[in-house]
Amino acid sequence: MFADEIRFRELPWGIPASKVMPLLPGLFCAPIVKKEECSFVSLICDSTNAKMKEEPQKFSHGGLALIAAAESDKEGLAVAGYTTKSSCVYFALVPENGRLKYDADHSAFYAGKYRFEKKVDVNTSGWLKVSKEDAGKKCREYADYFLEQLILLYGNPDKQETLEVSEKYIEEYIKLFDDKPSNHQFTAYQWYGSNDTELVMVSEIDFSYSTQVISKVHIFYTTRKGDEYLKAADAAADPDSMIYKRLVMGAEWL
Repeated sequence: MFADEIRFRELPWGIPASKVMPLLPGLFCAPIVKKEECSFVSLICDSTNAKMKEEPQKFSHGGLALIAAAESDKEGLAVAGYTTKSSCVYFALVPENGRLKYDADHSAFYAGKYRFEKKVDVNTSGWLKVSKEDAGKKCREYADYFLEQLILLYGNPDKQETLEVSEKYIEEYIKLFDDKPSNHQFTAYQWYGSNDTELVMVSEIDFSYSTQVISKVHIFYTTRKGDEYLKAADAAADPDSMIYKRLVMGAEWL
């Protein structure tokens, strides 16, 4: 266990989106409308197509959190010598006098994530041959680089496990390709810090394509107090309010 708090870009947990957003230019804020996409475990599952053994928190209402996200092949955040493929930060809405304000000032920072990606082409003809096995090795080396950097900072992981492909991803894959996904490998590494803080790295190696192997590295940071923030927001949500109907029920601009 890491002796100190684990933080995303050294930002204190619990501060409002209005203080975080100026420090992360290029990220745009929007509400998370779906109930199941708020909890930390759900963030990991939704981002990686992996099935976590831990069950995500369940909420009665949507629109409990804000997400600020950016995805770019060219202009990501500089992290550990690489540029992110995408990055996101998450804020739970904080009630005031028992009601949700649905704005950046009334929110609490509870999670952040990076995603990195490397594609290695498979070449079975010509003088410069790259087998699928060789491509997979390069992809694993890419993921191992980030693991080594995290170990340098936080020590050896407290937990390591192989994850399964999620049922949701299998269903969507079958609809698209009329076949089950194969050779999709996930490995999760977890570190625990003080004050219920946590870091999870998921290495995702995708051998599904005949012409390339893809390595995706997902790194998540959180305070587990985020669950408390979200439960408080859930209790304060008012489905009869106009703002809820517009934001969560899809009646915006009417």
